[in-house]
Amino acid sequence: MTDATMHHISDQDLIRMLRAKNPDAAAELFGRYHDWSEHLTRTHHPRAVTADVSITALTRTILHLRSTTGPTERFSSYLRTFITQPISAR
Repeated sequence: MTDATMHHISDQDLIRMLRAKNPDAAAELFGRYHDWSEHLTRTHHPRAVTADVSITALTRTILHLRSTTGPTERFSSYLRTFITQPISAR
């Protein structure tokens, strides 16, 4: 699929594709939520760890969804749970 095609696919459909082991779905979700993840992370964690926490949260969310655990919709809500966890809980 082309990048232009992926932008029009819903998060729910991307999650289905992710579970079917489609690497393009993972890349699209990562790109779609990267900026939002960093913004939200800055509101919950020290600036010095923003990039690490944000990337870790995105990666954990995608890996959990790929392994068929977690929700089948609302990617952002699931991602938020990883971002808002205290660093000590990781």
